[in-house]
Amino acid sequence: RIDPAFYDVEIRLLRNNFKLKLADVIEEIYRYPTFYGIEYKTEGIPVIKGENISKDGLIDEVQDFDYIDEETNSKFHKTQLLKGDLIFTVRGLIGKVGYFTKERGNINANVIKIRIKEDYNSYFYWLYLNSSIGQKLIQNVTSGQVQATITVDDILNIPIPNFDDDKEDEIIKLLESTYQSKVLKLQQAQKLVNGIDIIVKDELDLNYDVNQTPKSVFKITSKQLEERIDPYYYRSDFVNIIEELKSSDLKIIPFSNLIDKLTNGHDSRAYKDSGTPYLKVANIRPFKYRLKDVKYVEITNDDFSKDIDLKEDDLLITRKGTFGLVKRVDEDSDAIISSEIFRVRLKDKSLSKYLEVVLNSSIVQKQFDRVKIGAIMGSLSQSALSSVFIPLPDEDTKNRIVDKVYKNISQADKLELEAETEFQQAKQKVEQIILGK
Repeated sequence: RIDPAFYDVEIRLLRNNFKLKLADVIEEIYRYPTFYGIEYKTEGIPVIKGENISKDGLIDEVQDFDYIDEETNSKFHKTQLLKGDLIFTVRGLIGKVGYFTKERGNINANVIKIRIKEDYNSYFYWLYLNSSIGQKLIQNVTSGQVQATITVDDILNIPIPNFDDDKEDEIIKLLESTYQSKVLKLQQAQKLVNGIDIIVKDELDLNYDVNQTPKSVFKITSKQLEERIDPYYYRSDFVNIIEELKSSDLKIIPFSNLIDKLTNGHDSRAYKDSGTPYLKVANIRPFKYRLKDVKYVEITNDDFSKDIDLKEDDLLITRKGTFGLVKRVDEDSDAIISSEIFRVRLKDKSLSKYLEVVLNSSIVQKQFDRVKIGAIMGSLSQSALSSVFIPLPDEDTKNRIVDKVYKNISQADKLELEAETEFQQAKQKVEQIILGK
């Protein structure tokens, strides 16, 4: 390598500390670049993607995974996962390393499977690669200026420590309890977020099962056919929610009736180290921003002919990738949104908090799933977004819903902060041990 960053003084010192390479402990390392266009299922064998792995290497067990059947899994035999395998991201946010805890799985084309030799502890190397030391060494061997990437050879050449079993056990014990505590708190936080469905359903006095499983076989008459004729659109769980809304005493209106302006953002790939924050789908989550990996661009909103300014009480709704995630804009912002995010400016701004809640609830999320376009990689069009039905209760009920849900979200945020703080403190102690301090 002839790039100066590769020979950074701090990195050279770290390399001198470790005599082994990751290649010395790896039994198998592989990815299938052809893992595209797969037909995913609602159950089966989970497929782990880069977005399933947090920046700390955690694979959240409560999230929704894509699944494949046995036949598809058998076609990609070299990337079949077993418990204890490591999963290394090679696209997007490079160098996230997940630890697989399920019995079986597979990976998509943007991650690499690593199986550690039986005589070595894969859990220890997972902890090491996710430490700041491991991450510095990983980033040091990445290549590419515009679109960074990392190759199998790069991964094999990552330096690793050679500790005896006692020292490895000391490190594992130090982090294990903190890791389990973090997982538990994140699960508790997710349970609070998921609880919004019960709050909304009960306050609106609706009677439907938020976890209902769609019938595998159903029939409809020609009179029931609307503008779409694909069977998916008429799935029983979708139809049940629409019928429940229409049969209720609530005022039900199309979302379009509440929208003043509906705009897509701007597409940009010219990222910089600083400048105007550029919000992508990965930065939007229900009720919150995820800004750890936010990108920056040199342009501002003044450079565009169309109005994509972000004002307080606007709603941001993801339209591609993980579509239908909704975040209310808390205050005026100079940030630019990507073309894969809608900005919704409401006719009545006082509805923004209530709409953030109801749009993130299964009442509307199911409708988003119903009206999405595209079979494999679903997305929302402006017309699809505008067509969903919104229940509008009286003012007192709206306020109760918002108060209860925001309380849940606040408690969830507190748990996530506690989990993150404790985990980072434990990681710092581990790094001191690795460096012999």
